[in-house]
Amino acid sequence: MKVSVYQVVPELDQKEILFRDLACAIKAGDGRVPSEIYECIYSGELPVTDPEQMFVRCNCEYPEGYKGHSLSVSDVVEFQYESGERKFFFCDAWGFPVVAFDANKAMRQISNHDYQYVQEYRRMVTVYFMTADGLQNRFCESMLFDRCRYSRSQLGYKLECKSYGSTEPQNFIFAERPRVIVTESVAQFPEKQLYDKEDVKSRTLRYPLDSSKNLDIVCAWLKDNNCKYEELQVQNEMIGGNKDE
Repeated sequence: MKVSVYQVVPELDQKEILFRDLACAIKAGDGRVPSEIYECIYSGELPVTDPEQMFVRCNCEYPEGYKGHSLSVSDVVEFQYESGERKFFFCDAWGFPVVAFDANKAMRQISNHDYQYVQEYRRMVTVYFMTADGLQNRFCESMLFDRCRYSRSQLGYKLECKSYGSTEPQNFIFAERPRVIVTESVAQFPEKQLYDKEDVKSRTLRYPLDSSKNLDIVCAWLKDNNCKYEELQVQNEMIGGNKDE
């Protein structure tokens, strides 16, 4: 039997249906199981004929290629029959009721889980972060940093920087969690800080262009200038040379 298993993506589970029963899932999905917050964690051929057998198999001996937790409440099991029919069974507190489930909206297996919902909003701040093009800084009238689904099959982080007077934000997408430094200081970071002090004229960088250590230089500069700053999602308090003031 061709079998697939779908499990809730914790980062997208804003209504907290993970490990909860069908009634909770239906309520969260406005009358349906919200397949768009599920991912396919397994798909393959197994010698099973009903979801109860699948439950035993996925709690005692994971099939090869199985990348999720033990089959539990809130999971969805799909059976694809030789006739072409597809049935979806919801693992409920008791039993496996058949449900409507749009597998086309579910995500393919995610490799960059960090199991934390992230959303940070700031106004009138300067933001420092790294891209493949090197150190970036933006003065933002508003800034939004969140964990998001940015394609059918990918989950990552989005940093929205809206400049003063602009109508649309500039978006930066990251597959993995980026370091983001936020400060209310509007002082211009001196680019020369990034270069080797012994060889400034040749503009030799102290670290590779995309190295996160360049942000350490920014933090040290902010600290030396008595500027408060915050590294998002590292700790919830202000850090820096004068954080206690």
